[in-house]
Amino acid sequence: MSLYLLNNPVAREARFLGKNGVLPSTPIIFAMVVVDQVAASKGYDRVVVTSITEGKHSKGSLHPWGFAFDFDVVVDGQGISDQDGTDLILAIRGRLNSEFDVIWEAGQRSHGHVEFDV
Repeated sequence: MSLYLLNNPVAREARFLGKNGVLPSTPIIFAMVVVDQVAASKGYDRVVVTSITEGKHSKGSLHPWGFAFDFDVVVDGQGISDQDGTDLILAIRGRLNSEFDVIWEAGQRSHGHVEFDV
């Protein structure tokens, strides 16, 4: 199992630091490790962090401050189904405390979202 911040080293660094120079918070880095561990326990190949501080997010989002991240999960070169995503989220919630919001955003570009309530 591997946790990726994209597959490109240059993009990886840019995504991790973000355009605003804000680093992911300590609770978010911890949550990334937990997401990776839970996904590995379910037999998924990798977790790809797709957004931390950069990108467009809804008003009030915690992404710009380093307190949220989005991720994809890959198995056999494909993303997982929405049902598998929902099951994964339930398992992740069991490992993180109530200060974390963990959801599966289903739809055309399904992905997981984790944020730490500050």
